[in-house]
Amino acid sequence: ASPQDPAGLVSREPYVYLAGQLIANGMVDASTCPDGGLLANGWASACGLEVARPTVDAWQNRFDSQIVAVAQEHNLPAQLLKNLFAQESQFWPGAMLDLKIQEFGVGHLTEQGADTVLLWNPDFFARFCPLVLDADACAQGYDALDEESKALLRGAVTVSINPACETCPGGIDLSQSQFSIDVFAQTLEANCAQAGQVVENLTGRVAGDAASYEDLWRFTLANYHAGPGCLYHALQKTRQVRQDLTWENVSRHFEPGCQTAVTFVKNVTSMQPVFTPTPLPTASPVTTPTTTPQPPTPFPTSPGGAYPPPQASPTPGAPAYPLPPDTTLPEPTAYP
Repeated sequence: ASPQDPAGLVSREPYVYLAGQLIANGMVDASTCPDGGLLANGWASACGLEVARPTVDAWQNRFDSQIVAVAQEHNLPAQLLKNLFAQESQFWPGAMLDLKIQEFGVGHLTEQGADTVLLWNPDFFARFCPLVLDADACAQGYDALDEESKALLRGAVTVSINPACETCPGGIDLSQSQFSIDVFAQTLEANCAQAGQVVENLTGRVAGDAASYEDLWRFTLANYHAGPGCLYHALQKTRQVRQDLTWENVSRHFEPGCQTAVTFVKNVTSMQPVFTPTPLPTASPVTTPTTTPQPPTPFPTSPGGAYPPPQASPTPGAPAYPLPPDTTLPEPTAYP
């Protein structure tokens, strides 16, 4: 769903992780709570959430205008993009630096996620590369660069969306939100292109002819969360048993180390309706929660989700990270 008006994205969810961050960073005063408004794990207590609720409601909608704008620019479902941010960070853009794999921004971008957008979104690469490397290096294309240059670019992408600011309220520079949300939109667009190429590599057909619009976005989310290796093997196993490439079928074939992708896709697509006009077959209508929702699990991700990176064993002879069929990267486009 891509509303033209940001009002169409308005949500009022009781995000306890977001409330905890707002309290911990001095943006909400919860001193009237006996526990200071925080649990030992940093989430908001019941009292803390109650005190923080007006700020939580305002904060989770403060990026709606940017989300609608970038969704229209890159032909993405705006609601899917917002749901992605809700699942990843509950809209708190602070970096998670105390993890083995560091994550940045409202979409928890990792260095591997930066690699995906640089490789699979040539428009983004063409605009971003000259900010870091000289023109001759950028003219080679990302895949032709040496490893040191690639690492420099990946690091620059993650740093560019890190809103840390010692002198800003809450330690967050919100003026970077427009740029960071655009980067995440282009990262999702890159994952769309990569997932589509994986489908095409396996089937020999254009992705839109091999799977439905809704399921292609589910494949994209799985690719975003767990990487193309996990998606490739799940699709391959589905074809080996001669099943159609529907999400219902494919989701049963993710290897053990990749199965968090199934949970991730379910969580993102079952928040608010993300596809139109065809309704999601597995999503339930969203009502006001009767219990406090679980905050995102604070673990490193691959490349950008809220779960540990998959450790599945690759299928012998199958490429774990399929690349384009030639050295010229295809222009990534969102599924029509």
